[in-house]
Amino acid sequence: MCTSALVLLSLLAQLSPPAADPQAKVLAQGLLNAGSELYGKGDYAGALEKLNAAYAANPSPKLMFNIGQANRDLSRPVEALEAFEKFLASDTNASPETTAETRNAVAELREKLGQIRVDCEMPGTEVRYWS
Repeated sequence: MCTSALVLLSLLAQLSPPAADPQAKVLAQGLLNAGSELYGKGDYAGALEKLNAAYAANPSPKLMFNIGQANRDLSRPVEALEAFEKFLASDTNASPETTAETRNAVAELREKLGQIRVDCEMPGTEVRYWS
């Protein structure tokens, strides 16, 4: 992952429409900045914590890209894929480069993850998983 893309999205998040609560947006921006700094230092777990807190304060779709990157770097492919897909579904103002990078990440992650389809016509049937 290119650190410049994360920093770029930090700057882009500042341009997002104002939140209903201006204090929440200020809080989210501070958390995003802290998360970007931690990410740049390779502290992906710390960055993810700050990014999730930023999203909780002000759910900007742009944060999903950053959250996806941190999850991918933490070897959490399911969470990364979910974040990237949410970013693509929600963010219509992303740059073509960021959109392309996200689509590539989604394709790579889908190749690594398996899917199971279970069809059953019996009402009330449950599928359970034990590890």
